[in-house]
Amino acid sequence: MEIGSNSSTYWQVGYAAPGSLQESQLERATMEGDAIHLSQEDNGDKDFKRKLSTRDKSVKSHEAAHLAAAVGLARGGVNYTYQTGPDGQQHAVGGHVNIDMGKESTPEATIAKMQQVIAAAKAPSDPSNQDVAVAMAASQTLQEAREELADKRRSEKDGKSSTKIKIETAYKGGQSSQTFSAHA
Repeated sequence: MEIGSNSSTYWQVGYAAPGSLQESQLERATMEGDAIHLSQEDNGDKDFKRKLSTRDKSVKSHEAAHLAAAVGLARGGVNYTYQTGPDGQQHAVGGHVNIDMGKESTPEATIAKMQQVIAAAKAPSDPSNQDVAVAMAASQTLQEAREELADKRRSEKDGKSSTKIKIETAYKGGQSSQTFSAHA
């Protein structure tokens, strides 16, 4: 999580590890930060390059899904982590998108924002553990905003109910219709 200069809260959603990492550990893949670095050991250059290329496409597709769903909430573009292949080319092996998760000024606006954050975090077909954590945090904030909105509506309803009773009492008590209209 990163804190922005305007005190908004930012989370990173992104592609940290492929779901198929179990397949022979993707040639002794090791996790460093949010990137998977593939090892060339016991592999031919051609096979290794193919795996890097596949990983690159996967990462870019994953991050594009986040970015598309986070329109207006993404802070900056996609941040990729690259690995140089045997051909000298850079291949994306990890990445993330910073998403603004700060509360808004009203519960209604916060609810709408958190719904979009959840959609952005879950946008890829293979959400990472970090993506799931972001969605869970946004769900918590969403629930808090819904409770705040419910409290606000109850307070407004209670206020209107008492006003209505006062108006009816005033009207039944012989007050003029002018007083009744002023409260209505």
